[in-house]
Formats: sequence, C-alpha cells, structure tokens
Amino acid sequence: MEEINNITDQLCSLRSILHSDDCLQILPSGDYQQLQIKFDYDIQISCFFDLQNISNQSLTIDNLHGLRIIKLSNKCPLDKDQWTNIQQYFNELIQQSNESTSLESVFQSIQDYLLNTMTKDRKSRRKQKKSTNISSIEETPTPTNRFRHSDLIFNRILHDKTIDRSQVVIGYEDRFTGIHEIPFNEFKRVHEHEYGIPLHRIRHFKINGNFAWDRSKRLDLLTGSQQPNIASNDDCRSVNLIQGLYYFDQSLQQWTECPHIPLTSDDPINSSTSETWLPERCHFITWNILFDYYQSALIHSQQRYRSILDTLKSILPDVVCLQEVTKTFLDLLLNELWFQQNNYYIIITKNIINSNEEKSYGQLMIMKNFRPRSFAICPLDLSDDENLKLLTTKKPKIMKELIIARFGLSAKVTIDLVNLHLHSDLARNATDKRCQTLNNLFRTMKTHSYMLIGDFNFGDAHSKEQNILNTYENDIHDLWKEVYRLDEDPGFTYDPSRNICAKIISESQKSRRLDRYLIHTLYNLSYSIENLSMIAIDTIPIDNNQQMNLSDHYALDLVMNFRTRSISHRSALVILPTIDTWPIIDSFCGYYDSSTNHWGSHINLLWPFYNLTDCHDHEEILLKLRLLLCQYSLFSIKINEIDSFIENNVSFFKCDEQTTNHVKELRQQIAQIFPQCLKNNRNTYYPHMTVAQFDSHEEFSQAKPSLDFNFGDVHSKEQNILTTYENDIHDLWKEVYRLDENPGFTYDPSRNICAKITSESQKSRRLDRYLIHTLYNLSYSIENLSMIAIDTIPIDNNQQINLSDHYALDLIINFRARSISHRSALVILPTIDTWPIIDSFCGYYDSSINYWGSHINLLWPFYNLTDCQDDHEEILLKLRLLLCQYSLFSIKINEIDSFIENNVSFLKCDEQSTNRVKELRERIAQIFPQCLKNNRNTYYPHMTVAQFDSHEEFNQAKPSLVLNESFKFPVQYLYILQRPHDNDTTPFHIAHQIPIGHILQSINYKQLNSVHIKLQEFFQVMNLYETNQSYKRKQKKFEQLSTCFQQIFNEDTLHCFTHSFLPYGSFRIGINGQDVDTIFLLNEIESMNNETTFDETLRQLKHDPNALNKYIVNILETQINENFKDEIIYCMKIEALFPIISILFTDQTKVEIFVQIELNHEHKVENDSHLSRSIHGVHDMERLLVHVRSPPIFQHLLTYIRTWAQHNGLYGQVYGYLSGYAWAILCAHICHQYLSSIKSLLSIEEFSIDEFFSLVKHFFATFAQFNWSTDEFSLYPKSHDRISSSEKLLVYQRGSMRILSPSPPFHNAARSTKKSTRDLIIQGFQRVVRLLDSIETITTEDKLNGLKEIIKFNKTFPNEKMKSIVQFTISSENTNELDSWIGWIKSRLSFFFSDCEETCHYTFQSQNAIEYQSNKNEARYAIAFHVQPTILQQCQQFTICLQKLSVQLNSFSNRTQSMKFDLKIMSIDNWKLEQMKHSDR
Repeated sequence: MEEINNITDQLCSLRSILHSDDCLQILPSGDYQQLQIKFDYDIQISCFFDLQNISNQSLTIDNLHGLRIIKLSNKCPLDKDQWTNIQQYFNELIQQSNESTSLESVFQSIQDYLLNTMTKDRKSRRKQKKSTNISSIEETPTPTNRFRHSDLIFNRILHDKTIDRSQVVIGYEDRFTGIHEIPFNEFKRVHEHEYGIPLHRIRHFKINGNFAWDRSKRLDLLTGSQQPNIASNDDCRSVNLIQGLYYFDQSLQQWTECPHIPLTSDDPINSSTSETWLPERCHFITWNILFDYYQSALIHSQQRYRSILDTLKSILPDVVCLQEVTKTFLDLLLNELWFQQNNYYIIITKNIINSNEEKSYGQLMIMKNFRPRSFAICPLDLSDDENLKLLTTKKPKIMKELIIARFGLSAKVTIDLVNLHLHSDLARNATDKRCQTLNNLFRTMKTHSYMLIGDFNFGDAHSKEQNILNTYENDIHDLWKEVYRLDEDPGFTYDPSRNICAKIISESQKSRRLDRYLIHTLYNLSYSIENLSMIAIDTIPIDNNQQMNLSDHYALDLVMNFRTRSISHRSALVILPTIDTWPIIDSFCGYYDSSTNHWGSHINLLWPFYNLTDCHDHEEILLKLRLLLCQYSLFSIKINEIDSFIENNVSFFKCDEQTTNHVKELRQQIAQIFPQCLKNNRNTYYPHMTVAQFDSHEEFSQAKPSLDFNFGDVHSKEQNILTTYENDIHDLWKEVYRLDENPGFTYDPSRNICAKITSESQKSRRLDRYLIHTLYNLSYSIENLSMIAIDTIPIDNNQQINLSDHYALDLIINFRARSISHRSALVILPTIDTWPIIDSFCGYYDSSINYWGSHINLLWPFYNLTDCQDDHEEILLKLRLLLCQYSLFSIKINEIDSFIENNVSFLKCDEQSTNRVKELRERIAQIFPQCLKNNRNTYYPHMTVAQFDSHEEFNQAKPSLVLNESFKFPVQYLYILQRPHDNDTTPFHIAHQIPIGHILQSINYKQLNSVHIKLQEFFQVMNLYETNQSYKRKQKKFEQLSTCFQQIFNEDTLHCFTHSFLPYGSFRIGINGQDVDTIFLLNEIESMNNETTFDETLRQLKHDPNALNKYIVNILETQINENFKDEIIYCMKIEALFPIISILFTDQTKVEIFVQIELNHEHKVENDSHLSRSIHGVHDMERLLVHVRSPPIFQHLLTYIRTWAQHNGLYGQVYGYLSGYAWAILCAHICHQYLSSIKSLLSIEEFSIDEFFSLVKHFFATFAQFNWSTDEFSLYPKSHDRISSSEKLLVYQRGSMRILSPSPPFHNAARSTKKSTRDLIIQGFQRVVRLLDSIETITTEDKLNGLKEIIKFNKTFPNEKMKSIVQFTISSENTNELDSWIGWIKSRLSFFFSDCEETCHYTFQSQNAIEYQSNKNEARYAIAFHVQPTILQQCQQFTICLQKLSVQLNSFSNRTQSMKFDLKIMSIDNWKLEQMKHSDR
C-alpha cells in the first residue's frame, strides 16, 4: 500500500477514526494553522503547525507546536484524580516520543486510555454495589472492542488513502429485492443523490473479494473490533435497577432513578410543566418483541434483539411501548449509546427486573425528551369492584402488569398512556380475563383522555371482546379502523403465514390483528393521524443462510397530531344584527355600553364557547353545527322595546314573543350537541342584546328615562369641506386608524366623567384632531398617535374625576426637510466607449471632471435624496413613471461650441438630439417645478469640456478645441448625481440609475452600461442570457399588438376612456423569461368632449362588470385574429382573477394579455401622481427599480437567483412556491442593502465577479436566517405598520411566507406558499449557505467556481422524506385544448394543496412544472407526500380532498369531452420505474 505523504491525506486518515468530521477542526491563526481534535468526555487536543513548511512532510510530534490537552467545559465527567492521570499519561507519551511519532498514534493512545479509564470506573462502581471482589485491570491502554457501525467503516474507507477504493465492494439490503453489491466508487449516499442509499442498510464491505466487515457476523478486520454473534459481556453488561422511572445522567454516565408522583396523588387541577408535555406531533411505536424462553434455539433472540435495537435507533420515536421484555433485552437497551445520548426516559416493570429468576417478562414505556407527570404500575387483572385506587394497596403476586403514565398536552389538558399486554389464549379463561380488563379500564378511566397501547391478544374475530369494543365505539376509537378498511387491509400484526417467528410460535397458525392503538378523548382534545403502518416486516439473515423475523409480532408505527381544545370566555356563539341596524343600536351602546368596542352588539346563544384553533374543529364542532342548522329555515328577529335586568343594572333590546321562542328553541337544540358549554351555566336563558351597563343603581336610574329610540347625527357640512381638500390636507388620525375600528372619541360622555357633566347630548365625538398640509420641501412619518390622560384621579370623599372633558391627543411625528441642493443633479451620462474622445478635451481644460464626470444637466440643482421611502415615492417613482412613457433615443455630438461670456466650451448636440433632450427636460420640470424656481437662464443641453479663468486663456485654447469626427451614444438611463454636504473634495457619485422606456434593455453579452466583461462571460457560458433573436421576437410582437389595439382604441373612437398596453414581468425588466406578459388597461376619464358611440356602449355596460369585461375581451380577440390570422397558432380566453387572452404565434412566441378595467378615475393611471390604484404587475415592479440603485446589477442578480430557484424546483406561484415578483422583491432588498456606493459609470461597468459573489452570498445568508414562520418581509416596514389590522389579517391569512409588495395595499407576493413549500424554500437557502461554508472562496477563481456550484444545484424530486406520489395525467385531442385545460388545472392546484395541509395535515412536495409527453397531447404532473401510498388510499379526508379537486376541475366552462384528467396513487419506486419507461420511449 502507498505511504501517506501529505498533510491532507494524514488529516483524512485521522478524521476516519473519529466519531464525526466535526471532531476535527482546522482554524487559521496568524502564520500558523490551529488543529483541534475532540475526544469523548469533552476533552480536546490542540496544536499549531506551519502548513507551508510541512505540506509534504509527516504530521509528527516534531512538526507541531504548542501541543496540549484541555477540558472543553465543566461538562467533562472526569473527576480530579482521573483528569490528573490523563494529563500525566499525555505528558509521558510526549516525552517518550521520537521524531517519527505520529499525531495519529498519540490520539489513538489517549482515546484508548480514556476508554479504559471510564470502563474501569463504571465496573468498579457496579462491583462495589454488589459487594464483590474487584478483579485487577491492566493499567496500560488497549484498543476498544466495541463493534463499529457501517457509517464509521464507510468514513474510514473514504478518507484512508492506504485503501484502494477501486477494490472495495459494498453489500446493501434493498427492502424489496434483498442484498445487492455495488463498487464503492459508484455508491451514492442519501444526501448525494436522489436515489441515494442510507448507510444503515449496508450489510458488508469486501476488499479484494474478501469480507473486511460484516454486520450479521460481527466481523471487522479494518479496525479490529470484530465480535462473535453473541454480544460481549461489556456490550450487554447487566444494569442493576429496580422497578421505576429512569433517565441517563450524562455527568455520572449511568442510569439514575427519577422522582415521580403516583397516579393516585396527581391532582388534575395542577398545571403540567413543559418537561411533562407530550409533543403536539408525537411518534409512537408499540411492539411485542417476543421473550426468549420458548423455542429459544429456533428464534435466535440475540440477533433479533440486535436488529430490534437498530430499528429503534433508525427511527428514534417519541414514545415506545414494548411488551414481552426480559432482563437480557433491557441490559442491551440500556447500554446502547444512542439511547443514552437522546435524552430518553424509561419506565421499567418489576417483572422485567426479576425475569431471569422467575422466567417472567414485562413492559417498558420509553419517552424521548419528556417524562410523565405521574404514573403507576398496577396489576392487569382487577375484580369488578376494584378500580385504580388499588394502586396504593399491596398487590397480589400477579404475573401481568400494565403501565399507566399521565402526560400533559397543555397546561390544563392531560392524556394517560397505557401500555398493556392482555392474556393470550394459552391462559386459563383468557377471553373472560380480557373482557374483564377492558370493562374495568373503560369504566374507571372514562373521565380522562387516554390511549390503550399494546398487545391485546385478540383479533377481530373474537366476538366477546369485539362486542365490548362495539359497545363503546362512540367513545373509544380503534385508530387502525379510522385509517384502513379491514376488508382491504386487515392489519395482521401476528401473521404466521408470512412471519417466520410467528410460524414457529403459533399453535393455531391463524393470522390476527393483536396489536392496537385505542383512544378515548374528552371534549378538550382532538387529534389527527398523520401515519399508521406496520414496520419491521422484513427478515434478517441468520447463520447457515437462514432468515428470521425480528419478532412474532410486527411493530405498529403511529404518527399523530394532538390539539387541545378549551371552552373559553374569549369565544362565543352569537347572532349579530345586520349593518343597516347599527346606527340605531350605536345611538345607545356608544353612550352606555363600553364593552361594545370589544364585543359588538349581539345576542348570545352559547357563552363561553369552544376556543377554535382551525384544526379538527371543522369536523367536531363546525360541521356538527352546520348539519344542525341545515334543518332550520331562515327567520327574522324583531326588537320592539328596551327592557332591563334591574338586579344587574343592565338594559337591553327585547325581542318580541315569537322571536324569543324561536331563539330559545334554536339554542336548546345547539346545547344538546355541545352540553359542555352549559356545564357551569346555572341561569335561565333569555335572548337579549345588551345596550347599556351601569356601575351603580343610581347611574342606572338616572339614565333609564333616556333609553328610548333616537338617532345620532354626523356633522356633514364640516366633513364635506374636509373631503373637498382631502388630497392636500391630511387628517392624521385617519392615516393611522380606521374609524370603524377606532373612532377616536376624544369627547366621550359614556366614559369621561367631566364630559358626562358638561355634555347636553351625551354623544361621543372626535372633536380633537391634527390636520397637516405640506409643500414639496417637507415630508413626514407618524411614529405614534394615541389618546392619553384617560384615567381618572381621586377627589375628596372617594370620588373620581377625569382631568378634562376631552382626552389629550399624543402625537410623535418625524419631519424630513427635503432640500433642493447644488450637491445633487439629474443628468444624462455618456457611455463609457465615448470617454476617450471626451477625455481628450476634459483632461486638459476642465478641472471639474474629477468631481463631476462628463454629463448633460437636465435639472441642477436637484432634490437632495436621503434614501427614505418618501423620496422613493414622491421623486424617484414619479420620475420613473414619466420615463416609462419615453422610448430610448441617442444623442449625436457633431461639434464643439462655446459660451463666450463664461469662457466655457462644450460638446454640442445636433438639432434632433437637442430638441429631444429639451422636450424630456420640459416634461420632467412639470413634475418637479420647484427645481426651476431660481433658474432664469434659457435651457440649452450641452456637455462641458473646457472651463477657463480668463478670456485670454479661452482664446488661446480655442483653436485646439475642434471635434474632428462626430460621435453618438445611446440614452438608456438618467442618473441622479450627489455628493455629501460636509465635504467639497468628495466627487459626485451615482445615487440612482433610472431607466428610460417601459421595457428595460435585455441584459446580454458585451453590453454597454452593464457589468464587468468577465461576469458577462460567466452569464454567457452558464446560458443565463436571453438570445438577441428571442428578445427581438418578443419586442416585435409587443409592438405589433400595440399598433393593433391602437387601431380601435384611439382618440377618434373614444373620448371618455383611454387605453394603455403595457408590458410587465420578466419582459418588462429585460431578463430571460418564457412568455411575454402584458396588460391591456381601459381607464374611464372625465372629458369635456361629446361621447362617441363606442363611449356610450362602454358606459351602458359599466354597471355590469362581467359583461363589460366580456365585451372588451371579445373585441380584443377579434382584432387579434383579424390582424394576425396567418401568424398565430391559437388565440384563446383563460379564466382567472382578471380576464386573460393567451396567444401562441407560429414562431412559438407566447403572449399573455391581462385585461384590467378601471372606472371613474380622472387620470390615466400610468401618469397618476397619487398612484391610488396600481396597474397589475406594473407599478409593483417600478417601485423595485427605483429601490435597487442600479438596474443592470439588479437584472443580473435576479436572473441568477431565478435560475437557481428554477433548477431547485422552488419557482412558480401556481405550484405553491415563490413567483418571479416575490424573488424580485428579495433581490431588490439585497441590492439596496449591500450595493456599495456607485462612484461612476465605471463602477457599474467594472462590477466584478467578486462583488457579484458577495451579493449572492448576502442573499442566501440573509434569507436562510430570516424567521419566515412568524415575520413578514417588507422593503418598507413602517409603511406596513400603518395599514389597518383587518388589512394585515388578510396578509396573514394567505401564504405561509409573507413577502409584502411595496405597493399599497401591500398584498402578499408569496400568498400561494404553503408550510410544505415554505420549508423546502428555506432548506434551499440553507443548503447554499452550507455549500459556501464548505468551500474555499478566497480568490476570484474560487468565487467563480462557487457561483457555478450554486447554479448547478438541481432539484431532488421526490426528496428522501417523501414516500408516495399522486400523479395526474392530463390529456386532450390537440395542443390548443391541452394548454387551456392545463391552465385551468394549474389555477386549482393551490386549493388542493391547502386542503392537503389543513384538512389532512400532510406534508407534500409539488413539482414546479407540468411535463408534456412526446405526443404533445398529454401531460403529467406529480405531487409527493410524506406518508405511504396505503395511507393516502385509505384516508377518508384525502379522498374528500381529491373529490373537491375533481368538482373544481369539472366546473371549467370551456371543458370539452376530450379534456381528460386521471390520477394515480403510487409508491416512489413505482413512480421512478414509470418515469424511466417514459424516458426510454
């Protein structure tokens, strides 16, 4: 074998003998590298080495510096003497070492010494307890004999350079087809490939054809840890415990008894502490593991027990209930490292402890990360008169016992878990005993929620036991029967026909469902089953090529979700009056009932009521209620007078007699299905609507005469004046609050004692206000606005009084002065390719070039921008929306001219360019007139190239100022230049780059005003740019359609309406996208001209929006078909939120046109300065463009991130992922937050791979850490804070991620995400962060490789957590129909995803594309689920979800008979086989 020569190989070899890669860390430390190696027991060796000097030498003691051994923390379990001995042994090793002593040998010696020290300590303590002699233990360290698992062997071969991996073969077990062998170099782990193999399924390794490691034979020739099939004494050392509850004490490294409360002493009134709470999502396993006293030679218990432990280790369930456990198995379990390290608690019965002496067996209950609040171990057989109180009495000597453990599910809700093992048919009177036990449990535990778990020892054919279960079937639920139909899946956990152990043990050879989960819940608890299946069905190999099952019973694996349900005074079932009656009701409640702000006027039916949590409450409460109400017809409530409950000082609206009887009858019926809600209600029910409540009888008597019907008034004249000026004068209270939620009554006689004394009308009003009017030079934001001084103060004679009859209004407002400064300018900049010509003059004659750069001023001075939202809204967005209306143009420079009076020479534009720039400047000045306030000179566009201090200098230089050849440059952007106020030497920088035209120039290779050529080359190589041919095709189609629509919608045909045809989406911002997304906007305006016939038709239809939409769509469709009849394959309507016209041209360009109609708006929205209504997808994107500082950099980042998302299957709103707009918002934030100052155009042109990599890294780091489950993401957080709570509620109701649009009303751009897809997106972010942490990113080449690695990530569908597939097959007669059919199906997917999560509580992974088949008339789509196919097939709720989807699909109005939809539920493996078959065709 080759020697290990270099440092990397030596470190890999060292890493191969560690528990994990994390145990070896290399950290930079000045000129050295620090090496840290972590041992067991929280001990570490550290040293320093010079990598440059010893890169090709051995890692020996002589080449290391500062070698030392330390404790990492106080958690180290070594006592003082042990630690001293370790240090002495380490020092002796170093002293005795020579120049060839390797670090690896030192590490191995210390590790062995540690292991023997701790083993010696544990054995010593055990033998002291037994009072036996302690045998001598050798002082010198010896290698551990513990058998090493497959993951450690795999890592050893992977990192050990002395092993030729090409000669290594891995044998692994396939769950369906048995043992397979594969070369080591071809083996893929789970995280490396979508079809990767878990390491725990490896059964052997061969090197050069010989076995080097074999799990079943306990053979290990690689590390020398081979063991015989019978576990060694050290592995299964006996642990001396007594009956009780235990946990593993990490500090003592031993199992320690845990104090507990007996079940009979547990007061249910006491709240459960968090460490006794069952997890809301709880994973159970119940398993009869078969004791080894019967047929022991045939059932191979040692091998079975080992595999049972491996199975539990691979699952790590929350609760395990085991039956037929003996001391032998208990000792093996307690000595398992995974069991000790995963914070398990264990309840052990006495029958297990005494099993070796009495040949008995018992039950174990195991809990991960939580313990019972109380428990009891009691006899299984109780007489009819006995109950659970016998737990405290002396028990008779009975073989069988059961464990009852109580856990919390919330502070006040508990559940009892019972691990039982009923008598088998071999026992005397077995049937009677089982029936007696069931009856006793059902009777004595009926006041609790509980689960009976374990081996019931009777099947579904045992009539007596089944009759008892049938008697209680409404209260006690058999979970297997809730998931499966017994005629389809009988659930035989004991099956001699398939199970070898059962075949050996069974006398009758009958298959039966012996193991079960039975549950009884009270009103305060609900549950849902996520998964229930049999596991450990496969056999294991035994000597002589035999096979054996792990037990005669299969294990039952259950994952269920618990939800507590409480009856709360915070919930009520009521009747609400209709809105038209509110003025009458409020005229009383507003004065006399302060609770109306919290409750609203209502008639109680049940209060308190269930506190609903939007889970299975739908089934248990809402559906029950709805089915009852179905039997009732509508009725009215008549209020005819005001009455009083004198004893309570309460007045109320009284119903007439007929209404009262009707409401009473309804309430009585409801109370019968929800009796718990009346448990503490002793009052006679009387339907009423409270309108007044008083603190004393005196107040009640004083107000009673005024409690008669009247109406409140509104000061309409004053409000009309405010409404007239509402665009200029702002009422700050109404900017912060909605008046229907918080009316802001600063004068409130119903609550204010002073106001009550002074008021004649006793009406509450909002008398105090802040009104504000601001000019262009001032903006503001409201930090806080609230009423204060509301509390009363004490006066003599124990009276109270308010401070005034008005409450004070407290306002904190932030003002921002917006100045127009000579340190800011709006300019045109020449492109970089013209700089050499310009600099040939400026470099000699214009010293200001170092501060300004060559430019053409449009407005100077200009606004001094402070990067706040007001500047974005009031200046940048206005400017961008104006520039949208302009097309790109070029400026031609044809000569040098002079301003003689100023001694200035400049580059002069030709006449056409001059007119174009003047026109643009004039339009800009109209929206920013303040910037021209002090400008008296006539505007003349020019680019200064020379400035002279005197006329003599000017005349001297003038002959040389000659332009030999004209040149031109494109104008694609305007630029805002700024420099700081406090520094005149700092050059102007580019604060913002504002694009011209409604379509941004498509980013492409070798483009002007773009990024560095190397970055462009990377994008070109990675195929991230759109081709020029593709972009030009799209642009041509857009222009043709625009002309087409102009033919019928123009100033001649319409006077009262205008139209706009605008791009949006990827086409608008110039990045690679599949379709051309556009919007046709029809906008009603006020006009002084006479109506045309077309106007009249549209106005007649405006009162029926659907008819108007249909009319406009038909006109557009007709116009398109007439103008493009030879160029289109199809033009069709699609049903969606807005009407959509979809066009496919013969060159495969696809255009989608959204039709949006805005009525009763005075101005075109495209140029609306107030932006009251945003155009679909247009203004949203414009806000991003003014936020990003530099659009070309934003375009590149967004293109890169979108491509990554598409490769990883995380792109597509209809599939539950993020839309292109949502990704754009995230990229805009990163550009705004992390783009450094743009010094000049050169900063953009030289935007390098290093800078781009930094942006990408910031992107993934930022959003991998963001708390997506609770927080909303917004570019302008304070804006969102100002929207009302009801509007916020709409944001929170839709989407599991919340990425808020920067445009009011701040819709959620991630509204289609579900919990499942949100988690997949977060995992995608985190996966990139881990990749970047694992690779070198120092040099530019490193960063380029990193960018390639990120973009090369490909989606894994389905991922390793998914277990089943629902595949949709969509077909039609032709492509046109198929596209239309697929469009409708895609629009319905979101509803189906929501049903799967909310109703079935399933986790899923959706494909982010529908795959067309080769015949073009069929397509397929798949959704993966985390449960087995049988669960999906048997789950009634999932069946209902599929039925709802089918109903929605059938509602497609354009569906033809040829449009077909089929679905199939299949396993992952079958789906993959089917995919391979289709790919081979």
